[in-house]
Formats: sequence, structure tokens, C-alpha cells
Amino acid sequence: MMGLQLTLILTCLFCYKALALKCYQCTSQQTQGTCPEIDCVGECASVRVTSTMQGAGAPLLDLQLKSCAAPAECINGSLNLGLVKTVLDTKCCKTDLCNSQTVSALPEQPPNGKYCYTCDGDSCSRNITCQGDENQCISTSVDVRGTKMEMKGCATQSFCDGTTSVQQSVGLTKTSCCVGDLCNSGNMVNLSFFLMLGPLLPSFFH
Repeated sequence: MMGLQLTLILTCLFCYKALALKCYQCTSQQTQGTCPEIDCVGECASVRVTSTMQGAGAPLLDLQLKSCAAPAECINGSLNLGLVKTVLDTKCCKTDLCNSQTVSALPEQPPNGKYCYTCDGDSCSRNITCQGDENQCISTSVDVRGTKMEMKGCATQSFCDGTTSVQQSVGLTKTSCCVGDLCNSGNMVNLSFFLMLGPLLPSFFH
């Protein structure tokens, strides 16, 4: 019996090694050429996350990530909260070390004629025009030092349908989406832009 159990354990270990991919895991902030290799079950991913502030020239954040990803995390989309817009572009692949590529920033998308409410200060009565594939209105919240703050805006369906880990990677802790102009109405708590900015910085690795 002990021999059979040992054989099963060794078989599982060998099967894991056979199924595991080797992927790079690092960020663009690390030195070039020092991206370590890790074993992954799933897919390898190269991700680019950009956040821009309305009216600003340079992006607030432009980060390249390489890591493992589950198939449900391989999404592309954008989240437009009025003051800040975050774009997530993910390239996934299934061969060893295939996530060596650099993901190019997505171009600015034109308005698509859809409208959603957004928050400005302690009021959420202002509306914004959605862009590109942003076909849903979103109501979401972030956790800032133990205090939940709510936000509204436009989002692509991929952000709304994404896994919890995808939503958390851009700072979202509770999300609901709806289809139709200005469907995300409702009262909101006071929101400080500078407090909001911190949770929007991605924490993709988990």
C-alpha cells in the first residue's frame, strides 16, 4: 500500500512538471535582462497597464508586467472614471518563455456615443462620453485605508465580466455594470482624487 501511494505521488509530481510552463515574471521597473523564469500552470502573459488623467499629456502610469495568468485573466479593456482612465492590454501564450514580447500601448479610442455617470468631488451627477469598446456603465468601489469609496464611469465588457483578480489588479473591490445610457445612477460618498489614485496602481502579481 505504501509503495502504491509513493508511486501515485511521484506520478503527480512528474505530471505537474510536464504540464508546467516556464514563463518570465518581472515588471518594466526591473533592470533589463534580469527577468527571472518561473513555473506556471495556465498561460504566460505580457501585460501593459496605462493610466491617464483627463487633460494631462503624460500618463500617470505606464507599466509592463510579465507573469503567469489563468485564461480568464487574459483580457483587454478600459475603465474610464472621468478623471482617470485605465487601459489593460494583455497578450497570453502557451509555450515556454513566450511572454518575452513588449506590449504596445493602445491608441486613443474615439467617442462611441454612449453616456454614463461619473463622480466629481462629492457629486456623481456629471456624465461622460464613453470611448471605443466601452459599452457598459460601471459602479465600483475601492478600499482606501479601510474606507470604501465609490466611483462611476464607463467600462468595456471585459472589465465587467473579468474575474475578481482582474478587477482587483486595477484597484476595484466591488463592481456592478449595466447597459444603457446613464444607467449607473445613485448617490455616492465623498471621493478624493488623490486618495483614489493609490488603489488604481496595479498589483497584478499574486
